[in-house]
Amino acid sequence: MTDINPQTKGYYFELYPEGFVRYDKYAGEEGETKLRGSLNFKWDITPQTTVNTTAYPDFAQIESDPFTLNLSRYPTYLNERRPFFLEGMDIFRMSDFGEDGEFFDPLNIFYSRRVGKSLNGDAVPILGGMKVTHKTEKWNFGIFGAYTDSLDVEPEKGFGVVKLKRQILDNSDVGILFSGSRADKDNYNYALGFDGVYRSGFNQFVIQTALSERNKKQGWAVSTGYIGFVKSFKVMASSEVVHVSFDVGDIGFVPWAGTKKFSITTGPFKVYKKGFLKNLFYGPGIVIIQEPGNTENWTRLGCFTFNPNFRNNWSLYLEIRAGPAYEADTNYFYRSLNINTWGNIAGQFFNLGTNYSYTYNYWRGFLADQLAIWSRVGYSIIPEVSLSLNSNAWVEW
Repeated sequence: MTDINPQTKGYYFELYPEGFVRYDKYAGEEGETKLRGSLNFKWDITPQTTVNTTAYPDFAQIESDPFTLNLSRYPTYLNERRPFFLEGMDIFRMSDFGEDGEFFDPLNIFYSRRVGKSLNGDAVPILGGMKVTHKTEKWNFGIFGAYTDSLDVEPEKGFGVVKLKRQILDNSDVGILFSGSRADKDNYNYALGFDGVYRSGFNQFVIQTALSERNKKQGWAVSTGYIGFVKSFKVMASSEVVHVSFDVGDIGFVPWAGTKKFSITTGPFKVYKKGFLKNLFYGPGIVIIQEPGNTENWTRLGCFTFNPNFRNNWSLYLEIRAGPAYEADTNYFYRSLNINTWGNIAGQFFNLGTNYSYTYNYWRGFLADQLAIWSRVGYSIIPEVSLSLNSNAWVEW
């Protein structure tokens, strides 16, 4: 008998009980053994609706965050690595440009790394969490809740997120997102965001707005961006205004309160049908920034971008920036050079890059030349298993 494909009916159901043994030993102290257990549950109620829950999860086995030297004014954004938070979490963010949106700063009014965050090397324990997601052709809906235990100065706290998104005009979206955390009536943080994206061919326009309240302090923020083509010219533009009282420090990641920023880069985008080049973009741009706490001085930078993509699947990105800058009550001439290349060698991923800048070192409190060099090699042993080697070097003078 051939070509028989019997269909199965039912609901996809997963239940994962886990047990952990942890042994801690510090110099001069006796060792301590800790036993922990957790329970994870997933149920696809319908093909469109999924429920995920977790109780007493332990994410100690998750790959740690790569080390990054940060000398800037703002903290480093850390990508989510915990499986419970990764699955379906694309619903719980406002519309953006994805991997093509480095020129755009989104309003991340929900940042899942705030749940069970690290304090002095120890993660705040998560007592439990639940997610419900629902996706259809026109509607996306999600609700998320979690409760964390106390740790050091961090009190017990509840987190909640609700997102609703509606597809309009065939390929565009509008949405609303609420996020919040609360320990008690005097320790809370709420945010409400509205977002929309209009898509037409290769053109995209995104707008995000948000209101926040943290312990009776209220603020607002607006961020917009555009990427697309005007005839054969590629255009990338963004603008952002964040009120000085906008604060989502307990639930989101928008640390640059009080900032105004405008940028535009444009130039010819050429596609080649033959030869070693697949496509090429190059062009000038400007970036204008006003730092928090400053009402008169602006940073005004000119930039030039050169980005060829080769037919052998290698790519190069080069960007130069320079201009008068003002930050930390200091006027100076900013300059930077960023070079990054990536591709495949014998079927394995390879990346090499360097960045030079003359800017302000917020860690040590002075202007300095800074140079960073990085490389990454990825090797796939089998399709399911891969290894990567990362190296980084920093020099300041």
